[in-house]
Amino acid sequence: MAANPQMLDLMRDFVGPADDPDFGGAQGGSTAVGQVGTGSARHIEVAKAMRLMFDAPLEVVRRQMKGEKIIVKSGRKAADGTFPTVDTGMVFDPTNPISYAAYFSQITEVNDEKERYKAEWNSSRSNPLIVGFFGMTNSLPSSGDQTAWCTAFVNFCLHAAGKQGTFSALSGSFREHGEDAYDNGGPVLGDVVVFKKIGEDGNKGFGHVGFFVAEEGDSIWVLGGNQRADLPETNKPSKGEVTLTKFPRTSESLMWASNRRIPEMKL
Repeated sequence: MAANPQMLDLMRDFVGPADDPDFGGAQGGSTAVGQVGTGSARHIEVAKAMRLMFDAPLEVVRRQMKGEKIIVKSGRKAADGTFPTVDTGMVFDPTNPISYAAYFSQITEVNDEKERYKAEWNSSRSNPLIVGFFGMTNSLPSSGDQTAWCTAFVNFCLHAAGKQGTFSALSGSFREHGEDAYDNGGPVLGDVVVFKKIGEDGNKGFGHVGFFVAEEGDSIWVLGGNQRADLPETNKPSKGEVTLTKFPRTSESLMWASNRRIPEMKL
């Protein structure tokens, strides 16, 4: 489907660095927008990012064949200083988008400046892996890896698993997409968790999306992109990366909207 030029202009206005400040936007970063992650990557970095992206289906199948279970690690420290892990009990499955999200959360590759490919970069160049996720949307990351990318990441993982995405970079596109998980037996691994931003921005479609992992009291464990993490080497939070995060159903900035069961891709 060809992108509508007017829609592209609208998305550039709607989805920008200040979209989700808690997950890597203007207020979440350590430097001002435009100073980091907006320039062109080196050719070798682009090549590495494309290999990581194209390796995703192969790696998921390899891990399935080995019977490897999906065990994901939280990016945020617990009160005791450890990083909690969640054993999903599920073996990697090429038909479940959470398998691809888990793969990206576990990659350890870095560029020459030791910037991780699964996270936004602190240099003046964009992380080409994050920029590549926008191939599954009808918008362009006008601010490089500083453009809010949680929805682009979800759409990429859905596409890899053969599920029907929204082809949008706006998190609100998932609010009515697919079916309500609670109308279909309750949430399961790989359902999309949708949060709405509190206030007028929420009415414009802003918020956050990721993949359901587990419920814990009034919180939800979500595996997704553009989520903050504590960096062990610096004791400072990253601006945004692919990681596991425990979200309260309601916080000062976000409120849970729904869990969505995503259908198979339409051919």
